[in-house]
Amino acid sequence: MTLDFSKRGKVKVRMDDCVNRMLNEFPVKFKEDEGCKTPASNDLLLVLTRAREFPTKPFQNRPYLVPKSHEAVFKKTIDEMVQWGILEKCGPMDYLSPTFIVPKKDGRVRFVSDFWQLNEMIKRKVWLLPRIQDILKKRNGYNYFSKLDLSLFFYTFEMDKAYKDLCGIVTPFGNYRYTRLPMGIKQSPDIAQAHIE
Repeated sequence: MTLDFSKRGKVKVRMDDCVNRMLNEFPVKFKEDEGCKTPASNDLLLVLTRAREFPTKPFQNRPYLVPKSHEAVFKKTIDEMVQWGILEKCGPMDYLSPTFIVPKKDGRVRFVSDFWQLNEMIKRKVWLLPRIQDILKKRNGYNYFSKLDLSLFFYTFEMDKAYKDLCGIVTPFGNYRYTRLPMGIKQSPDIAQAHIE
């Protein structure tokens, strides 16, 4: 890989050497397990208390219809999430939100749980996301930048049983519940950002 910097000329970097050096220098950050963060329960406790103080009528939704052409990939995605410990199969639950997939151009899918009813129960504790201008200003003077895709970052936060029971989902293949912080909960970005900072 060759990086071209107009003022500094060309800088040649062997990526495998850089990666190996980072793996050796920061072994704790690159463990082979799923790398779960401190349980998110304490954070969720602050925002889901409204659900405990003002119990709402439990809700169970029917699964959304899935086109026949998407059934196999939908089931495969669920099976992978169960294997990774993000979801677990369960029986009847008081709270069940519908879930579906959205195909991406590259052939992958986005897994979407429609938590609108649960989100109405949550009193959000806002953690403001930083503005890109402020981030770049703090990085003034750096020569190299990298970009990380944190698309599955929410799944690194474990939840305790009380909150898992609120995060049930219904699919054409049965009921499941999240064991990790799901995407689609309105508090999830705030919890993740608070841990990043």
